[in-house]
Amino acid sequence: MSNVDEIVRVLCEVLTEIQQSTGRETNQISGSSCPIGGLPDFDSLNAVEATVLVEQRLGVNLDCANIFVNAEGLKALSVSEAAAKIHEAIGSRV
Repeated sequence: MSNVDEIVRVLCEVLTEIQQSTGRETNQISGSSCPIGGLPDFDSLNAVEATVLVEQRLGVNLDCANIFVNAEGLKALSVSEAAAKIHEAIGSRV
C-alpha cells in the first residue's frame, strides 16, 4: 500500500506531465498546489485524465471520475488533500 507522501509524489508527477504535454506552465507543483483553479488552463477534462493516470500508476480503481474535488463535487482539493482522499480509499479496501 502506498503512503500519503508517495501518492503526493505520483500526483505531482502526473500533473507536471499533463501540463508539460499541453505546453502549459507547471508552476512548481507541490502538495499545496490546487490543480483546479491553480494550474494554468487545467480543466475538468484534465482532472479526469489525471485521475486515470494516477489509478494506473498506483494500480488501484478509485471509483471516482475526478480526484481533485470533494465527494460532493463542490470543493476543489489541493494535491495533499487529494492524496489523503486516495490513501483513505486504498486503506478502506485492505
